[in-house]
Order: sequence, then structure tokens, then C-alpha cells
Amino acid sequence: MVLYGTIYRIDGAISSAQVVPPAMAQADPAELAAACLAQADPAAGDALAEGGVLLVGGALGHGADAELAVLALQALGVAAAICAEADPAFGQAAGAYGLPVLAAPQAASALPHGALVRIDLAKGLVEDRGGGARYPAAPLPPAALAAARRAALLGHMRRAVEDEDLGG
Repeated sequence: MVLYGTIYRIDGAISSAQVVPPAMAQADPAELAAACLAQADPAAGDALAEGGVLLVGGALGHGADAELAVLALQALGVAAAICAEADPAFGQAAGAYGLPVLAAPQAASALPHGALVRIDLAKGLVEDRGGGARYPAAPLPPAALAAARRAALLGHMRRAVEDEDLGG
């Protein structure tokens, strides 16, 4: 599975609590999306377009509530995340929910904000489409790859339904 997206870069590490406050555990998806990443970068929620790729220059997802953080990123419309390293619990939750998270330290340090990237999830390869540089990452395990396919299909179906004129 190959994804294309535009990088939204946040330098430094981001904990699960910085992705979304744990107090929002009972919030609906719209509320999760509105609060997502506000503590790490207040502009991220508005600037990270649906289908965008979150790039974290440091570690991603350490701390409690990994599942809530993954759901918030998906509610915001993040297609994938690239980071220097991912917390194991965060990576496990992301894999289960179909959010591709790639630990790619070289990409995390080199890719600039706004870069267009091609991500081959099965091969574990991040490519800067503007500069041509390629960065290795661990390939997604088969179960995480299957979950990412399901999540992408569900997102496509949701957008198709939203685009239909049901005004009668």
C-alpha cells in the first residue's frame, strides 16, 4: 500500500497527552479533532489537511492513553505519521486502528514542513517527491497493513457519502 501526502512537521517529542488531553476520553470525534495537537502546536489542527502526514522530529506517543491519541489523529484526518521513534503502546494502538506510524529517524530529521512524500507501507520506504531522497523505515506488519487498508477504504466511503447531495 502506497500513500502520498504533505508533511506537517512538529519538532521535538509529542506525548499521547499532547496529542489530545486524557480528559477528552468521552468526547465525540469532532471534539477530538478540534483538540488534536493543540498542546503540541496550536496551529496544527487547522493546518494539517485531511490526508496529511504528521512528521514528529522526536518520539511520538509516550505516556498513557495511546488509543485515545490515535483516535484523535484519525478524527483530524491524519493519513500517516512519521517519527524518530514511536512508543510501543502507541504503535500497537495505531496498528490496530489502521493509522500507519513509521519510525524513520533519518526522515524525521531531514524532511521539511510542506514536503510531498510517497510512503510505501509494505516496503518501509519514505520518499521525498520534491528532492528525491529516500529514507528507510520498518515495514508495517501484515495486520497493521490490513488495518490501514480498511481505514483508508472507510475514509473514502465516508467522504463519498458526505459529497452526495442528500438534501432531497
